[in-house]
Amino acid sequence: METRQRIRTLLAALTLGPALSVANDHQICYQKPPIPGFTTITGQFLCRTDGTSTPGCQVTGVTGAATFFHSPQGASDTAEATFTVPGTYVGTIHFNDGITRTCTLEIPANATLKPTFGEQNPGVLAFTTDASGLVSTGIWTAHSFASADLRQITLTPPDFVAVGGGFTGAVTPTPVLMELNEAAFESAPDQWSGVGKSSPPGAQGVVTGYAIGLKIEGVSLAQLTQMITSTGGGPSYPVSVRPSMTQTVSVAYPQSTTAIGGGGQTGPTGQYLITSAPQTWQQCFANSTCEELVSGWKVSSITTAPRLSKHTPPPSGQVYTELTTLPKTLSIAGQQFHVETWVLSANSASMLQPSASVTLPIDYALTSVGATALTSGFLPSGGDMIWSLVPIQGGASASSVVLPVARPGVVTVHAVGIKLVAGPIPTLAPPNLNKLPGTGMAIIKPPPKKD
Repeated sequence: METRQRIRTLLAALTLGPALSVANDHQICYQKPPIPGFTTITGQFLCRTDGTSTPGCQVTGVTGAATFFHSPQGASDTAEATFTVPGTYVGTIHFNDGITRTCTLEIPANATLKPTFGEQNPGVLAFTTDASGLVSTGIWTAHSFASADLRQITLTPPDFVAVGGGFTGAVTPTPVLMELNEAAFESAPDQWSGVGKSSPPGAQGVVTGYAIGLKIEGVSLAQLTQMITSTGGGPSYPVSVRPSMTQTVSVAYPQSTTAIGGGGQTGPTGQYLITSAPQTWQQCFANSTCEELVSGWKVSSITTAPRLSKHTPPPSGQVYTELTTLPKTLSIAGQQFHVETWVLSANSASMLQPSASVTLPIDYALTSVGATALTSGFLPSGGDMIWSLVPIQGGASASSVVLPVARPGVVTVHAVGIKLVAGPIPTLAPPNLNKLPGTGMAIIKPPPKKD
């Protein structure tokens, strides 16, 4: 009886998992583009409280600022500081629950603050901070000009690294579907690329890009750039009508790296993404906590192009994947931390234009988003395709559409988040207590019967 009670207690703790959220204080700081016609170096410092935290916070000052102004508004504060020269500056934030944090702003010389194409919103769209108070991620967005080349590169501020992002095309009047959603390899580490194509190709349109930027307090930009790795995989083989590929990372305990997101693209023109999503694996620890690891990133696509004749298949294509990783353990200011991840997913109802959204527990900082689109029955050409994948505050939303014929579909949206936990990776839970990958359900394995 005592053994069964201990198992029930541990099971209850594991099932709750990350729902025991404690990070309700959030802060971020970043460089803003100057007002057109000016060269002023400007930094933005923001804080907010949510969840069960005592509401309210104040940005009390920034070292080396030429000017400083802040505007507390209940549970949040917005501060703007200007500087005379590039450099490293530190803001101090006091939360009403008694916590004080710093936010370091690195302003490099000759930083790129605007995309070469399109118009970017200079302010952060949303931001999250993890339970440790060290990891901050923000979402920035940019809008393309009307064009037949539906690409939008979105920039994070220069002292952030782009680890995830999204894209919004259109359903009407001409569908604009997702073709690529990944880090801009050919550019700096602070850029995320989203590409869409109209169906049929060639029509003009406007797209919106999103970038998720990450910074870690106590880790310089140079260090962070070395830590974060985006690895490309592909092309998938063989060439297929419905190409699919999964790039994986080892989840064997103890992990040396941890995946925090991914992306991918299709090829050639005429293929559209139906999947860009994390594959997951859960591990639980002897301290009664669990994490959901990203074990890989899957990308698959399909075409809307019709068959040339009833005897020929639709045009074939290939896909490419991208996987973004961090070291599993980090040393920050002489203290050891390990990275823990969590992935949540949500399904839409079956409908003609399905949409779904999901939000992570508030002690995780959002790092990546994904989606999987499905339709009932087989379409000889076409299917349920992603036209919108958007990071939101602490989560993600996704929408799809079934083309070339109107038919109900289902879209699954995925959000990936991380938090830093002090100390080394904990010892694994006993092998007779495991969790189903991708679920919150535990399996109790009974001990073997004695002869």
